[in-house]
Amino acid sequence: MAYRGAYGTSLRGERGTTVLCVMLEESDNLMCVKDISATEAARNFSDVLNAVEHGHESFRVTRGGRAVARLVPAEAASGRAAKELLLRHRPDATWAEDLAEVRSLLVTEERDWNA
Repeated sequence: MAYRGAYGTSLRGERGTTVLCVMLEESDNLMCVKDISATEAARNFSDVLNAVEHGHESFRVTRGGRAVARLVPAEAASGRAAKELLLRHRPDATWAEDLAEVRSLLVTEERDWNA
């Protein structure tokens, strides 16, 4: 199966050949994952990122036939989880004092930036 990148562009390998991304069995998160060599990923990084970002595709990057990395869409983040974490814990009454003590230990380094 030839991979088609985002916006209808295709990834091209050396000498204009289309890069074939081997469809793997479904991964543990039920997403299809495609193999792509590190060389082809580097040469077509923008297209690969577009496919991940806009096409919600995932890639397993291989080097010398062995898997070395995965490129997957980033999870959407919100401040809700951080806020919930902070609300679950009582404020530390001595935090401000501890912070002031640590800041008092800092030494300002003087540099002559024109030298």
